[in-house]
Amino acid sequence: MLSDNSCPCGSLRPYSSCCESFLLGTAIAPTAEALMRSRYTAYATHIPPFQLAHRN
Repeated sequence: MLSDNSCPCGSLRPYSSCCESFLLGTAIAPTAEALMRSRYTAYATHIPPFQLAHRN
C-alpha cells in the first residue's frame, strides 16, 4: 500500500516505519501523539475498521 511513501501523518518517515504497525494491529502506539497520528493516517487512507476499533 503505502510502505515506501511518506506516512500521511506528517512525520516525514516512511509509512512502513511509522504508523503501519499500529494500523495492522501488530504494535500499540506508545504515546498519545503516535495514537493521534495513526488515527489521522487511518482517516486519510480510508481504513474504517481501525477508526471504529479505537473510538474511545
